Amino acid sequence: EMYGPLGIKKTIEPSYTSNFFKELNPFPIALSSVIFMIIMFS
Repeated sequence: EMYGPLGIKKTIEPSYTSNFFKELNPFPIALSSVIFMIIMFS
């Protein structure tokens, strides 16, 4: 298991991720996706 800079698990279950992003509006989804990708590949 790998953890990001904020202690967030990088191995997040797809179901949890889907439900999380469904709660957000289109713009925050795009913004969060960019930030998420930066955290994953940094």
